Amino acid sequence: MSFDENRPPAQANPTGRSLPTHGRHRGSTNAARSAFATVEGPIESASLVTQRFERNSEGRFERQIAGELILRTDAIVERGRGGDTMRVDVAQFDALWTRYDNGDFGSGDAVRALYEIDVAGEPLAVALLDVDREQNPEMTRPTHGPQRIVLA
Repeated sequence: MSFDENRPPAQANPTGRSLPTHGRHRGSTNAARSAFATVEGPIESASLVTQRFERNSEGRFERQIAGELILRTDAIVERGRGGDTMRVDVAQFDALWTRYDNGDFGSGDAVRALYEIDVAGEPLAVALLDVDREQNPEMTRPTHGPQRIVLA
């Protein structure tokens, strides 16, 4: 095996950064959460970016978005001295997490929920995967995650 062929799989978060959904800004009178989040690049299509961590009775788990989906959105790339920063509209992703948490699995199930989102005015099929439930289909306990939104 040559050195060039010996590559590890894409990391869940290649830069160690995440795509947090911002809460209210200090002093803001608006109770709504911001629909934009920032992530510092580079973002590759094969990577997974952590949007946020969730808690349940079993502990904490990650919610991730495929880099390919982030690159397809109308993200705003801001160039700076420290590298590129992307401003991403995460409202559609937050809506999918809410639907999933409320038991609406679209045309799928709890392991692989299937939805459509709007990207550049066109519907795009996406899947919300629960890796823990996929590996343990008979489980009845809360998930340990991670959960991922990927292209269907």
